Amino acid sequence: MFPMNNLSIKQSFRVLRQKWLSLIMGQLIALIFFGMMMRSPLHRTRPLPILAALSVALLIALVPAAYVVRIKFFRAGQMGGGISFPAYSTGNFIFWLACEIVSFFGLIVALLTGSFWPTIVVTAIAIALQAITAPVATKIGEYPKS
Repeated sequence: MFPMNNLSIKQSFRVLRQKWLSLIMGQLIALIFFGMMMRSPLHRTRPLPILAALSVALLIALVPAAYVVRIKFFRAGQMGGGISFPAYSTGNFIFWLACEIVSFFGLIVALLTGSFWPTIVVTAIAIALQAITAPVATKIGEYPKS
């Protein structure tokens, strides 16, 4: 998968940005869709407070662990003045997918319980962490500076 077949670093980086954006957009679309489903009079719910606690536990455990794995990939891929593209993209994907898991679990808990509170906080934190780790070209060692 990496480096992307027959693509330059600039093209590969553009694809990486598109994948990052599509992950975030998928979560936001799911948020809107779940919100619409929850407004339906046919939507049955029951309180399950253990799931909200599990959502918080997932955020506390999974996201920091994925961040550590991301840093390990970055350190292993160090090359003159930056990080190799395969290490950069793989480390970021691992972190983004951990955030995605936490976010979607929070949304599913909201759908099951019929309320966005308190899981919307967990979902918002996961999406925000994913958003602030947007791909930055200057981190990649072989990215053309022009």
